[in-house]
Amino acid sequence: MPTVAQLMTHHADSLAPNASIAEAATLMAGSRISSVIIVEQEAILGIVTERDILHAMRQHREASQTITAIMTSPVHTVPEDMEFRDAFRDAAKRGIRHLVVASPRGKPLGVVTETDFRRFVGLDFFRHLNTVDTLMERQFPRLPVEATQDMALAAMEEKRQSCVVVVDAAEQALGIVTERDVVRLFLATDGSRSLGEVMTHPIATVPHDMPLAEAAQKMLDCHFRHLAVVDRSNRLVGLLTEHSLMRPLEMDLLDDALADRRELNAARTLAEQTIATRERYQRALLDNFPFLVWLKDTESRFLAVNQHLADAAGALSPEAMLGKTDFDYFPKEMAQQYRDDDYDIMVTGQKSNVFEEIVTQTGRTWHETYKAPVRDANGKILGTVGFARDVSDRKRAEYALFVRNAALAGLLRGERLEGLLELIALSAEAELPGVRCSILLVTEDGEHLRLGAAPSLPEACQQALDGITIGENVGVSGSAAFHRTRIVCENIFAHPMGARFHAFARTAGIASGWSEPIIASTGELLGTFAAYHPETGAASDEHSELLRLASQLAALIISQHRSAEKLDASLSTFRGIFDSVDEALFVSDRKGRLLDLNARAEELAGHPRRALIGKTYHSFLVDQLNQQDGFRGHISAAMAGTPQVVEVWAQDARERILPVEIRMRPARYFGSDAVIASVQDISGRKAAALRLQVARELAEVLASGQTREELAPLLLDIALRLPEFDCGGFYWQNPDGSYHLDVHRGLSPAFVSAVTDYTPETPQAHLIAAGKITCSCQDSSTCCTDLDLINSPNFVAEGLLSLAILPIVIEGQTVGCLNLATHHFRRVSPETLSALENLATNFAQTLMRLDAKTESQQLQQNLAGLFDALQDFLFILSPQGNILHCNRAVIEQLGHPLDALLGTPIVLLHPPESREFAGQIVADMVAGKRSSCPLPILRADGSQLIVDTRVVLGYWNGEPAIFGISQDISERLLAEERQKLAASVFDNAHEGIMITNPKGKIIDVNDTFSELTGYSREESIGQTADLLKSGHHTPEFYHEMWQTIRDIGFWRGEVWNRKKSGEIFVEQLTISTVRDRLGAVSHFVGIFSDITLIKEHQQRLEHLAHFDALTQLPNRMLLGDRMQLAMAQTERSGKLLAVCYLDLDGFKPVNDLYGHACGDRLLIEVAQRLKTCVRGGDTVSRLGGDEFVLLVSGLDNLHECDQAIARVISSLSHPFHINDYVISISASIGATLYPEDASDSDTLLRHADQSMYAAKQAGRNQHHLFDPENDRRARVRRDEISSIRNALAKDEFVLHYQPKVNMRTGAVIGAEALIRWQHPERGLLLPAQFLHAIENGELAIEIGDWVIQQALFQMAAWREQGLELSVSINIAGNHLQHPDFAKRLGELLATWPQVPPNRLELEVLETAALDDIALVANLFVECRKLGVSFALDDFGTGYSSLTYFRRLPAEILKIDQSFVRDMLDDPEDMAIVEGVIGLTQAFKRKVIAEGVETVGHGLALLLLGCDLAQGYGIARPMPPEQFPAWVAQFMPDELWNSATAFNWSREDLPLLIAEADHKRWIQSLHDHVAGHADSARRPECQPGECRFGRWYYDANCPHRRNTESFLRIEAVHNRVHQIGNELLALHASGDKLGVASQLPLLEEASNALISCLQQIQAEVLMYPVPYQRQ
Repeated sequence: MPTVAQLMTHHADSLAPNASIAEAATLMAGSRISSVIIVEQEAILGIVTERDILHAMRQHREASQTITAIMTSPVHTVPEDMEFRDAFRDAAKRGIRHLVVASPRGKPLGVVTETDFRRFVGLDFFRHLNTVDTLMERQFPRLPVEATQDMALAAMEEKRQSCVVVVDAAEQALGIVTERDVVRLFLATDGSRSLGEVMTHPIATVPHDMPLAEAAQKMLDCHFRHLAVVDRSNRLVGLLTEHSLMRPLEMDLLDDALADRRELNAARTLAEQTIATRERYQRALLDNFPFLVWLKDTESRFLAVNQHLADAAGALSPEAMLGKTDFDYFPKEMAQQYRDDDYDIMVTGQKSNVFEEIVTQTGRTWHETYKAPVRDANGKILGTVGFARDVSDRKRAEYALFVRNAALAGLLRGERLEGLLELIALSAEAELPGVRCSILLVTEDGEHLRLGAAPSLPEACQQALDGITIGENVGVSGSAAFHRTRIVCENIFAHPMGARFHAFARTAGIASGWSEPIIASTGELLGTFAAYHPETGAASDEHSELLRLASQLAALIISQHRSAEKLDASLSTFRGIFDSVDEALFVSDRKGRLLDLNARAEELAGHPRRALIGKTYHSFLVDQLNQQDGFRGHISAAMAGTPQVVEVWAQDARERILPVEIRMRPARYFGSDAVIASVQDISGRKAAALRLQVARELAEVLASGQTREELAPLLLDIALRLPEFDCGGFYWQNPDGSYHLDVHRGLSPAFVSAVTDYTPETPQAHLIAAGKITCSCQDSSTCCTDLDLINSPNFVAEGLLSLAILPIVIEGQTVGCLNLATHHFRRVSPETLSALENLATNFAQTLMRLDAKTESQQLQQNLAGLFDALQDFLFILSPQGNILHCNRAVIEQLGHPLDALLGTPIVLLHPPESREFAGQIVADMVAGKRSSCPLPILRADGSQLIVDTRVVLGYWNGEPAIFGISQDISERLLAEERQKLAASVFDNAHEGIMITNPKGKIIDVNDTFSELTGYSREESIGQTADLLKSGHHTPEFYHEMWQTIRDIGFWRGEVWNRKKSGEIFVEQLTISTVRDRLGAVSHFVGIFSDITLIKEHQQRLEHLAHFDALTQLPNRMLLGDRMQLAMAQTERSGKLLAVCYLDLDGFKPVNDLYGHACGDRLLIEVAQRLKTCVRGGDTVSRLGGDEFVLLVSGLDNLHECDQAIARVISSLSHPFHINDYVISISASIGATLYPEDASDSDTLLRHADQSMYAAKQAGRNQHHLFDPENDRRARVRRDEISSIRNALAKDEFVLHYQPKVNMRTGAVIGAEALIRWQHPERGLLLPAQFLHAIENGELAIEIGDWVIQQALFQMAAWREQGLELSVSINIAGNHLQHPDFAKRLGELLATWPQVPPNRLELEVLETAALDDIALVANLFVECRKLGVSFALDDFGTGYSSLTYFRRLPAEILKIDQSFVRDMLDDPEDMAIVEGVIGLTQAFKRKVIAEGVETVGHGLALLLLGCDLAQGYGIARPMPPEQFPAWVAQFMPDELWNSATAFNWSREDLPLLIAEADHKRWIQSLHDHVAGHADSARRPECQPGECRFGRWYYDANCPHRRNTESFLRIEAVHNRVHQIGNELLALHASGDKLGVASQLPLLEEASNALISCLQQIQAEVLMYPVPYQRQ
C-alpha cells in the first residue's frame, strides 16, 4: 500500500508569512498549482488555496495585503508514512481537497490533492460505474456570456462550486470560469469585465452517455478538472468535476478500488504472459499445420502466415510476407483472382470453399481452398482468413477413377476391347506422373504378344512392341510373360533384357521399365501390363501396387470381354429353343420387369418382344380388374421358392380383355434370380364355368320362390361379372310401354335421377322394344349399332365410355332390359356381346319359368288362404279317424305343432275321460244320427276348450275323408255364467244400484237402493234420477257430470241427494255407460253408497288439522295457506303485507303463579283481543305456546304498519281478568314487510322471528321491523368468510412485497409484506376487497399467523440469495391482543432460526393500539424481548395522543398515506405531515411515509426531514421472485439527489416539483393519445389550469422574478399547451399520422420548458437576493 509521500506530484511550494497575496497568486499561476504552504522557520502556519484567492476577490482585498489575511490556519497535516487509504478517508471526512504532508519534525514535504488520488486509483476503477450521467452534477451555476466576472465569483462562493459554466440562450456551453482562472483574474484586478472576456473557451465537453472510464481518461490526458456534459443536441445537461469523480470513493469503496487495482495489475501481468504463451502456441500451431494458412486485412495484405505458405511463395520467412500482397509472390492473373475472391467474401460475408490451381516453387498444383470473413465483436468485417490443402494427388486419383469407370461402362455396352484397354492404360498414367503404359495380349499360339493399347507411346514404339516373343530377357513384357511374375528393369540401357530395346527407349524417352503379367482368375495368361519411366531406378511400393491393381483390372476386362463373346454365341442357340416352346413364357426379375419372352408370348400379348422388354406385367394387365399389390406378392413368393398359380385379367394389343392363368416358378436367367411365368388363355374355360354358374344360380332362384322384382338385382349382378362392365341397371316395362329403373349398381345419384324412366317415345325405349342387343362405344367397332347413344350428355357427364343394352324378351314381348356400361374401356369386345346374348336367352327362360311357378303358387295360396281364414277348427280325418290336415286356427289357438298332429287319432285331442264318449259321438255324426255335439278338446298346455263339433264327408287328395268342423263355445258358456253371477251381485250388493235406459228412465234397482233411499222397486221403475234431487247442486254441476259421462264413459264423485223421507244425505256415486255390440249406449248403471257419516267425521278432522284446539285460531298449516294467498293478493294490488311475529312478555310466570288452566284461559282472551285488533281480511294465527302470527294485508305504507302493531301492543297492555285474577302482560312483536322483503313464506316467518327477538333484547313491549339489506349484508359476510377460509385451506393467498427506501442515500432498507388473494375466478384481489369480512374475527388471527410464517420463509430464502432485508408485517388489533400472541410469535421465530428476529417488524394500527394502551404497551415489551421491532401504522388517523405515543415503545412511526397523497395540494395535509415529522424528531423516533406516488412527494418529504418512504412512486408491491432484481437496479430519482446535494429550503419546494408536475402532464398526454386503458381521462389543456400553470401564475410565488428565464417560461408553456390541444384534436379525429408528426414538436417544446426551469433553479441557488440587469 503506497504512502502519501509517494503520491505527491509537487513538493512543498511555500511562502513566508509576510508575502503578499499577489505573490501567492503569481506563484500558483506560474507553477500551475492549486495551493501554497505558508511557512515560518520550517513551521507550517497555514495554507492558501484557489478557494482562498476567490474569497479574497469577493472581499475586494488589495493584492499587496499579506498572505496571512486570507490563509487557512491551522493546517491539518498528515505524516509522510500514512497509507494512501487512510489519507483519503481523512480528507473525505474533513471535507478538504488538499492534504499537507509533514515530516516527523513538522517540516512541510508537499501537498496531496484529489488529482493525486485519482491518478493512483487508475481508470479501471471507473469501468464498473456505468456512464457519465450517473455521477455528473445537474445543479451548478450557469451564467450568460454578458454576466460579469463578479457575478461568477459570487455564484461560485455562494454555492461552494469550483466553476461557473457560461451558456448561450440555447443552453449550449460556451466557456468556463474555474478556480484556476480565479487566480489568473486576481492578478488582472478588473472585476467588471464580462464572462465572455475572461472565460476559458472552448470548453471541453463529453456526451452524457459516455462511459465514465473514457471521461476520466480524457480528464487525465488534458489535465482538466471540469468537463461539460451535453446531450445529443449539444445542450448542456450536467457537469463532471474531479470531485464528483471521486465521490464513489467516499462511499466506502476505496478499499474495493485499491483491491481492484491490485487485482487488475496482477490480471494484466497474467494476461500479458498468457498472450505471449498463446502467441507461441499459435505460431507452433500454424507452422505445424500441414496446409497453407494466412490471415489478411481488408486490403488483402498478409497479417499472418505459416511456414508452409512462406515456403510455397518462396519467401524467406513468414514475417517477410507480413504487409505484402499476393501480387508480390504469384503471377498477376492468379493474384488478381485471389484478390477478387477476398473482395467477394468481404462483401457477401459468406464463407467460400473452392478447388483452384496455385503456382508454387514446385510448379502448379491443385489445392482445396477455404476462405471466410473475419469480424469484430460488432460484426464489422476486419479481413479474411484462409487455408489451402494440396489435393493434386486426389485430383489425379479422381481422374483415374473416372477413366476406369468409363472402361467398365464400355465393357457393359460391349465396346471394342482395344478401346477399353486404352482407358485402363490412361488411368494408370494419370496416377503415375511421367509414366507411359502399354498393355500387350497373348496371341492364340501362346508364344507371342500383340499390341493391346499404348496410348502415350509413339507409333514407332507401338509397332516395336507388337508381336514380340515371350521369352527370357525379351524386354520387360516378354520376360514378365515368360516368368509369369513381375519384372523390373532399373536401367534399360545397362540391363541385358533391354539390349534389343535401346532404340525403343530412346524414341520413347524412357530409361527404366516394369511389367506385370495379366493372369485370369482361372490361371490363364492373358498378357502383360508395362510401365516405363524417363528416369532410371526401381518403382516405389506405391507405384508397384498401382501397377498390380491396373493389371488385375485389365485381366477382369479381358476375361469379361471374352466371356461376352462366348455368351453371344450361345445366346442364338438359347433363343431358338426358347421360341420353339408352345407355351407363352415370360421371364421377369423380382420387381416384375420383363427380361425376356418367347414367340408364343408375343402372339398372346399382340406386342413385339422389343416393346415389352423392360416393362412390367402391369403394362398388359387390366388395372381395374386386378389387385396390383396382390400380384406383386405372388411374384415375391415365387422368387422366394414357392410356385404360384394365379388367374388375372389381361388385355392384348387389340384391347381384347381375356382371363389368363399364370403359373410362376423361380429360375436362374443368365446368372441372375428370375421368375419364369407360363401364361395360358382361359377364356373358353371361364365362359363355360360362367354358363354353369349362371344356370345353377337361376335354378336356385326358381327353387327359392323369389318374385320377378327380387330376381332383377341377381340378373344385374350376374351380367356385371363380365370384366368389361363395372356399372349398370335393370329396367322393367310398365303397362304404358315406358321403362322404369328398378335396380342399379355403380352409378351416381345425379345420373340415376336423369335416367330413372324412359317414356315410350324416347330412343332408348324404341331400342329396348326392338328386342335386339344394342352396343355404343367411344371407339366404335363393327359391333356398335348406335354410335350417338354413348355421347349423350348424361353418359358423358357420368364418364361412361361404353354401353350395352340387353333386352329381355319372353314370347316375342320385351318385358325389361339390362343396361351395362363401363368407366374404363372404350370398346366392348365381340366375345362379350356373344356372352350377353346367351345371358339374355337364359334370363328370358328363367323369367318364363318363374311366371308359371308364380301362377301356380297363387292358386294354392288362394285355397290355403280360404282354409286358414276360418276361425273354427277344421280337421281333415281319414276314415279311421287319423288327422290328415288341419287349418291354422288349430295350430295357433290350440298350440299343437302341425307335424305332431299329422297321423294322430283325433280322439287323443280329447281329455282321457271323454275319449270314449267323443269317439261314440263322432261315429253317430258320421252315421247321421246327430248333427252336432259339444265336446271338450285339449290345448297343448293341457287346458281345455268346449267346442261344438259337426262332421261332413268328402275327399282329400283324391281319397275319402271326414271333414270335422269344431267351433269354440267357451266364451258363450262363460257369458252365461257371468250373467248368472251378475244377477247374484245385483241382488246381494251393499251399494245401491240403479239401471236406466239411454233416456234416463229407471228400469231396475236393487234392494239396497230401496233401503238407502226409501223408494221401493215398484216406485222407482219408470222414474228418472231426478227423483232423488236435493236442490244442493246447480244445473251446471249436472251438465258437467253428463258431459264427462259422454266423453269418457263414466263419472265418479260426491252427490247430495234427498231420501223419500226428505232427509239430505251424501252419497259416493259412480255412473258407468253400457254399450251394445255396435257401440251404441244401451244402459247407464249408477252405483252409490251413503257417506254422510264419513263426511261429518272428515270435517271434524279438517278443522282439527287447520285450527288451534285451544284458541280456535288458524294453526301453522292453515297459516301457510293464508300467507300464500295474502302474498299473491299483495303482488296483484301493489300494496304491502305485514308478517308480525308476536311473543307474550311474562307469560311463564302466569303459568307458574296461577296454573296452566289459568294460562290457557289467558291465551283464549289474548286470541279474542287479537281478533278485534285486525280487519276481516287479516289473519291471526297461533303457532304454539305464547307465540302468535298476524298477517296484516293491504297496507299503503310503513306508517300504517306501525299503527296496526301499536294497536295490538296497546290492546294487550290492558289487564286481563281471569278467574278473579287481574293479570297484566305485554307483547314483543317482530315484523317484516312483503314484498320489500322478497322472500318465501318460511323465510318471512324466520325474519319476523328474528326481529321479535331484537324487540325483546331492546326492552320488550315494543316492535322491531326487519331490515332486508342488513340481512343481505350479514349473509354476504358469512359467504365471504367461508370463501376466505376455503382459500386459506387451498393455499390461494400470496404475499407481495413493497420496497422501503432511504430517498437520501438511495438504499433499500426493507419491504412491507402485503397479502393478496389469487382468486381462481376474479384474479388477484387486494386486501381491501376481502379483509373487511374477517375483521376482529378468529379467521383474522389465522391469516395473521400465516402471513408471519410466509414472511419468515421468504426472508430465509432471500438470505440464501445474499439479500439481507427487514420485512414489516401488518398485525390486526384482535390478533395483537390475543393472549397467546407473544408465545405464538416466539414459536414461529424458532421455526426459522436462520432469520434474525431484529429483521422482523410488526406494524400496528394506531387505532388498534389505543384499545387497551396498557396491555399493548406490555405486549410491545414482551415481543421486543424476542428481538422484533414495532411500528405505528397509519399514524394520524386515530387520536394521536402524545401520551399514548410516549408510552408505546414503537421504534418507527408511519405517516398515513391519506396525508402524504394530498400534501402537495392541501396545506393542511402538509402541516400535518410536517408536524408528525417534528414529533418523531422530538421523541427521537424514526419516521417513514407511505403513499409516495410521485417524485414531488419524495422531494417534499426530504425537505421536511423525512428520508424513509414507500409508495407507488418508488415501486408497486411485487411478487417475491421479482424483488431481488428490483433491488439490484434501483436508483433514486435525480431530483432527490439534488435535494441532498444543495441547501434547498421549504419555500423552494414548488419550484422543484414544478418540473416533475410538467413531466407528469406530458406523460399523461402521451398515454391519452396512445389509447392506454388507464388514461381515459383527458389531460387539462388550458395553460392556467394544469398544476404547473397554477404554480406559475400564483401571485404568491416566491420565485416570480423579472428574469429572462422566468419571463420566457410563459411563451414556452403556452406553446406546449397549443401543441397538446392539436394532438388531442388529431387523436379525437383518428388521425394517427398527424399525432405521430406532432409528438416530436411536443418533445422539443417540453425540453425548452424544462431548460428554463433548470436555469431558474440555478439562479435561485446563485442569487438568493434578486439581481437586476444593468
